[in-house]
Amino acid sequence: MEIAKIRQARLKEWFTGKDSPKQRGSAVSQWLHGKPMGERAARNLETRLGMPPNFLDEPLDVVDTEADEKVVFVAQARRQKRLQFLLDTRFKGVQADLARAIQRDQSQVNLYFSGKVVMGEVLARDIEKVLGLPSGWLDEEGEVLPMPDLPPPMKRPRSGNESWPKLPTRPKPIPLLLGIQYVEAREKINPDVVIGWLLSGQTVSDQAFALTLADKSMSPDFKPGDIVIIDPAVSPQPGDFVVAIYDGQTALFRKYRPRGQDDQGEEVVKLSPINADYASLRAKVAQLAIMGTMVEYRRYRQAHGRE
Repeated sequence: MEIAKIRQARLKEWFTGKDSPKQRGSAVSQWLHGKPMGERAARNLETRLGMPPNFLDEPLDVVDTEADEKVVFVAQARRQKRLQFLLDTRFKGVQADLARAIQRDQSQVNLYFSGKVVMGEVLARDIEKVLGLPSGWLDEEGEVLPMPDLPPPMKRPRSGNESWPKLPTRPKPIPLLLGIQYVEAREKINPDVVIGWLLSGQTVSDQAFALTLADKSMSPDFKPGDIVIIDPAVSPQPGDFVVAIYDGQTALFRKYRPRGQDDQGEEVVKLSPINADYASLRAKVAQLAIMGTMVEYRRYRQAHGRE
C-alpha cells in the first residue's frame, strides 16, 4: 500500500472517537479526505497531536495469504490479552483510567479490545513506553503468571563413601513491577502492579523487587530495557545505585552520594544520573525515602531493530 494511503488511514484511526477538524479547508481535513501528506508534514503533525513517532507511517496489517493472516491474528490476540491483563490488574477494569494512562480516547481503547482497530507495532511500543513496561512486553508469549512455583530443593544421595557436591542455593522469586513510577513507600508491594516474577540465586530479603529501566538517565552503564533488582534491606553505601522517592512523589533510580551536613546541620544526599543530559538532585535526607539498593542487574538481548 502506498504511503499516502497509509497516512490517511492512520490519521482516520487517530481521530476515531475524537472531534475531527470542522473546517473543510484545513490541512488536516484535506489529508483526511485524501490529499497526499508529505514527510515533513507527517512528522510535524505527529508532534503537534502527540502521536507516537512515525505513527502515521506504520504499515497497515494488510495480509495476502492465509499464513500471513494467521501471524497477524496471533500477534493481535496476544496484545489484546496482555492489555486486558493490565486493565484488570492495574486499572481495576476501568477502561477510562487505562485510556488516560496511555493518552488515548476511551473509544479508541474500546476499539483495540474489540479488534476493530489493529494494535500495530508503533502503538504497542508506545503503550509500553508510557506505562513503563519493557519494550516488547505486549508481544511476549505465554500467560502473565502469578508467582512461579519453585523447583523442589535438590536431595542429597543416600550416605556413602563418596564426597557429595554442595547443594545449590534455592532460587528466590522476585516480583517485577510495572515501572519505577509504581514504587510506593509501603512495607508490602501492591500486587496490582506486579507484571511477572524473576528467579534469582542472590541472597535477598523478602521485600526485594525488580524494575525495568525506561529512560536513558543512567546511560551508558544502564540502558532502557535493563532490569535492576532492588533490596530495601540493604543500606546504601557511597557510590551504590538506589531507588529513591523524592518529596513523596517522584521515584528515581540514581547513584547515591552522601554530601555531609548543610548549614542547618541536616544530612544531605546527592542523587546523580550517569548521563550528563539529566540533572542531579541534591536533597535533604528528610525529603527522601530510600526504597532500596541495587543488588543485581540484568541485560537481555534486544530484538533486531529496537533501541
